[in-house]
Amino acid sequence: MTGVIDSRVALNGSQKHTHLKPMAIIGRFLHSALLFIIYRKGVVKLVRIIMGLKGSGKTKKLLDLVHKAIDEEHGDVVCIEKGAKLTYDIPHKVRLIEASQYGFDGYDFLKGFISGLHSANYDITHIFIDSVLRIIGVGVDERVDEFLEWCESFGNREHVKFTITISADIALATDGIKKRLL
Repeated sequence: MTGVIDSRVALNGSQKHTHLKPMAIIGRFLHSALLFIIYRKGVVKLVRIIMGLKGSGKTKKLLDLVHKAIDEEHGDVVCIEKGAKLTYDIPHKVRLIEASQYGFDGYDFLKGFISGLHSANYDITHIFIDSVLRIIGVGVDERVDEFLEWCESFGNREHVKFTITISADIALATDGIKKRLL
């Protein structure tokens, strides 16, 4: 025995696969660079809105997009909801957050919450928010547009996509909502 330890073998004898870490870092960089290039060309929307009245199929569309994100994206996916209605519909790979546990009281709190999530996990690539107005406890107004602009800026800077559902009549959609509708 020469005293040389293979860097891939941990103290308990399991393989650590440290040789994959540089490739994972390179892959993450290339994914971010590609997303940036595609976004600049206008192909990818960083903030997408699903809007409609109760029973119009918003949550079904959201669930389909969550499953698609799990299959296609290389980062972590988060879903924020109010109530525990999605518990059995969301795959276990998705971090499901039940909003009523945190006392959301406005858009500033939601922005801080999202920033905190991302600062704790830089691998988040997509955040789904089911029924944002219900989580915040407000109606459709100009603050929705301000929040969507913030999401756009945050998503561009941190390479995070947002898909948000809004339970309201589509006739109430602001200009900021209209340009992001799916």
